[in-house]
Amino acid sequence: MRTSLNISTWNVGGLISENHDKTTDPSFLAEFKNDDLIFLTETHAGYDSIVSFEDFQYYPFCRTKSKNNRYFGGLGILIRNSIRKGVKFQNDGTSEYQWLKLCKEFFNFKRDIFICIVYYAPKCSIDLIEILEKDIIEKYGKKGEIILLGDFNARTGNDCDFIEGDNTNHIPLNNSNYNLDILNERRASCDNTVDSRGKDLLDFCICNQIRILNGRILGNSTGKHTCFKYNGCSVVDYVLASEQLFCNILYMCVSDFKATFSDCHCKLSFKLLASFTNENTNSNLKDFPTRYEWNEEKSISFQNAFAHPAIQNELKNFKTEDISFDSAGINQATKTIHSLFEKVCKITLKKKKEKSEN
Repeated sequence: MRTSLNISTWNVGGLISENHDKTTDPSFLAEFKNDDLIFLTETHAGYDSIVSFEDFQYYPFCRTKSKNNRYFGGLGILIRNSIRKGVKFQNDGTSEYQWLKLCKEFFNFKRDIFICIVYYAPKCSIDLIEILEKDIIEKYGKKGEIILLGDFNARTGNDCDFIEGDNTNHIPLNNSNYNLDILNERRASCDNTVDSRGKDLLDFCICNQIRILNGRILGNSTGKHTCFKYNGCSVVDYVLASEQLFCNILYMCVSDFKATFSDCHCKLSFKLLASFTNENTNSNLKDFPTRYEWNEEKSISFQNAFAHPAIQNELKNFKTEDISFDSAGINQATKTIHSLFEKVCKITLKKKKEKSEN
C-alpha cells in the first residue's frame, strides 16, 4: 500500500538533440526514479520523435515545426504504469497547457484533483492565465481541488497571494457564500522582483484561493531560485495548489540546477498524501489499438518506419536476446514487441483522443 504520490515538473529545454539524447542518459533517468507523475515543458519534440521511459507511458503535446524545420516548446507527460488507471486526461488544452484528473476513488482523496501542466512562453499570443481561470471557474473548481505546475515565466517576488487580514466584518448578516482565506502566512522568495505577469498570477491566486507552494512548504521554505541565466537568477517555475490541499502536501523541493539536463531551469518535486495500491502491470498492457487511427494511405510509411535506425537497433537487440519460454519471459517478449509497434505508430499514425471522464 502506497501512502503518497510523487510528482515533478521540469523545463528540460529539449529532450533530444544531435549531441545528447536525455531519454537514454542513465543520469537523467535517475532524476525520476522515485516519481509517479512527471510533467516536462519545452521538450522541443514532435509527435514523430521516439521517446520512451521504462515503466512509464509518455504522452506528448507538441507544436508544429517552425519555419527553420525545428521544434520548440511542447509538453511531455509521463504516467507510471502502476497508476495509469487513476489518471484521466480531460481533453482541455494545447501544447501550452494540459489538464488531468487524479481520481479520488483510485488515490483515496476526499475530492478529485485536477492538475494542469503549464508552459507560458515569454512571448505568447494568448492570455494563458485568463484561460486557466475560466477553466477553473466554469469546470474544474466545482468538481475538485486544483494543482497548477510548470514554467509560468512570471516573477511574483514576496508579494501576497492571499488577502491579508481577510474577515467577514464587511459581509451582510446570514451571507455564507463568502469563503475566508484560510492561509495567512506569507511565503519566502529569493527573488524580490515582481513583473507584470507576476502581478497577474498573484491576482489569479487571490481570486481563486489558490496558493503558491514555493517558499511555503517543508523542503523549500526559503523560496529557492528556479531559473539561472547569464544575467541573473529568478523564480519563474511554480507549483500552485488549492488552499484545501496544503494539509495533504508533505514537502516540496527545488533541485540544484544541472546544466547537463536543462538550459537554465531546476526540477521541482512535491509529495502528495494519498492511499493506493500499485497495479500489477505485467499482464496489463496499454490499450494502444484504441489509441491510433489506422489510415490505408499510411500503410507504406507504416512499413517503412520499421527501417528507422532506432527501431532497427531495438529489433536487432530483440533478435539476439535470450528469451526464456516461461511466463515471465513470454510476457517480457510481448512487452518489447508491443513497445516497438507503439513507436512505429507514433511516427506514422494519428493518436485518437481519449474521451473525457467526468
